[in-house]
Amino acid sequence: MADLDYAVLVDDLAHDATQWESVAAVLGEAAAIAESLALEDFATDGISLAMGFRTQYNGAAEQTAEYIRAGQATMMQIAARLRISRLLYIAAEN
Repeated sequence: MADLDYAVLVDDLAHDATQWESVAAVLGEAAAIAESLALEDFATDGISLAMGFRTQYNGAAEQTAEYIRAGQATMMQIAARLRISRLLYIAAEN
C-alpha cells in the first residue's frame, strides 16, 4: 500500500471511531433525558391514575431510554471495531 494511502486510511479509521464515539455520547445524553421523563407519584389526577396513564407513560419513557441505550452501545461497538481494524492495519504494515 502506498505510504500516503496507508496514512490516510489509518488516520481515517481513528477519526471515524472518534465520530462514532461522539454520536454515542449524544445518545447517552438523550437516554438520560428519556429516563428523567418518568412521572412521579401523584403527578396526574385520580382519573388518569385509574386509567393507567402514569404506568403507560413511564413504560414508554423507559422503553425509549432502553432503545437509545442500545443505539449507544451499537455506536461504541462500531467505534471499537474501527479501532481494532486500525491496529490490525498497523500491525500488518510493520
